[in-house]
Amino acid sequence: MARVAVFDSGLGGVSVLAAIRDALPPATRYSYCADGAFFPYGPRSEAEIEARVRAVIHALLRHEADRPDVVVIACNTASTAALSAVRADHPQMPFVGVVPAIKPAASLSKSRVIGLLATPGTVRRAYSDQLIRQFAADCVVVRHGAQKLADLAEQVVARGGVQQAADLRPAVEAEIAPLFTDRRLDTVVLGCTHYPLVRHWLSEAAPWPVTWLDSGEAVARQVLRVLPADSLTRPEQGGSHSWNTAASVGFTAAMMAMGLGRPHVLPVQPALTGHGG
Repeated sequence: MARVAVFDSGLGGVSVLAAIRDALPPATRYSYCADGAFFPYGPRSEAEIEARVRAVIHALLRHEADRPDVVVIACNTASTAALSAVRADHPQMPFVGVVPAIKPAASLSKSRVIGLLATPGTVRRAYSDQLIRQFAADCVVVRHGAQKLADLAEQVVARGGVQQAADLRPAVEAEIAPLFTDRRLDTVVLGCTHYPLVRHWLSEAAPWPVTWLDSGEAVARQVLRVLPADSLTRPEQGGSHSWNTAASVGFTAAMMAMGLGRPHVLPVQPALTGHGG
């Protein structure tokens, strides 16, 4: 059947993977790759992220025994910094990126005040500015670059879920507090794939009800659109598996819980920079 590779800086991409699994046939084969050695991406420069993502994707495609039909960059920070570069590196491979859901948020908001909750890098990225100019020019957009929220969500997943990580809840709530500065705010874009993993806590911590939007379902629809026509009827081959650039007990447990097996360590050379193209 179809083969889909999902890449993220860490475990956040599992929120996107879940949406893709809901949309594709059960026999679809998945690879999940996390760049644990370089996590988190948020505080790093755009040049660093682009070089690193190019290096990891290059290594992933080189080591995959069965070449995927599509690669999903399930990370807003990586997509906004490096999607064009990896498409240029691998022109025969379809790539699907994740970008903040500004367009649907602007369409949905009744008050015309929306929030962008993302990593500091995504909040200040020129790509986010472009999305706001194009789709939310008539809206007030409250931006908040959460310094630690992605790492906290990563810890929640690594521990096995919100019930096992209840002690982290106050820190999660503190991370989103600066977003709520305008009482008219009615819609919030989750601009990091880690954040839907703690959506329940975010919703309960909000001082008034808001609609939380992420890009998971939109990405799943796009994966269906770009898959080669014959991939969904191909005889079943191989199995699902995972990669990580660093050994991690939490990552291993999360991958095995999702049926992706014990991860292989993905060698990336040079260690913290991009390959030469």
